[in-house]
Amino acid sequence: MALDTVVNKFSAGGEIIARMALLLMVVHVCAEVIGRYVLNQPLPMTIEIVAHYYLVAVIFLPMASVELMNDHTKVELLTEMAGPRLAAVAELMSGILSVGILSLLVVATLQEAIAQSRVGAAASGPFFDLLVWPTRWLVLVGLGLFLVALVLRLIGVWRRVCTA
Repeated sequence: MALDTVVNKFSAGGEIIARMALLLMVVHVCAEVIGRYVLNQPLPMTIEIVAHYYLVAVIFLPMASVELMNDHTKVELLTEMAGPRLAAVAELMSGILSVGILSLLVVATLQEAIAQSRVGAAASGPFFDLLVWPTRWLVLVGLGLFLVALVLRLIGVWRRVCTA
C-alpha cells in the first residue's frame, strides 16, 4: 500500500474521530447546561473534559485531512498576480518553511507527551482527577499526520514547479 493511501486513510480516520468528539462535546455541554440550570446539579469536570479531550481532538486530528484537501487558510494577494510557475514556487517555498516549523513542533510535542506520560499528568477536580497525559499523544498524532500530509502535498507542488 502506498504512503499516500495510508496517510489518506489515517487522516480520514482522524477527521471522523474529530467529528465524533465535536458531537460528544455538544451533547456533554448541553447536558451540563440542563443539569446546572434546570436540575441545579452541574456535571463535574465539564470544562476540563472539554478543554483537555474534546477540543484537542477537534483541533488536531483533522489537520492532515484539511491539508490534503489544500483547504488551510492562505493569503493569495500577490500570487494571484503572478504566473502559475511563480505561484507554485511561492507555494513550495512557504511549504518548505512550514515543514521546518512543523517538524520542530512535532519534536517538541513528542518530548512533552513523553514527559507528561512519565508523571501521569492529571487535572485535579472536586470529585476525581482527570488524566490528561493521553491527549498529549493525540496532539502528536495530529501534528505528525499533518507533517506527512504536508510533505506529500509539497511533492505534488514540486512536480508542478518542474513542469510549469
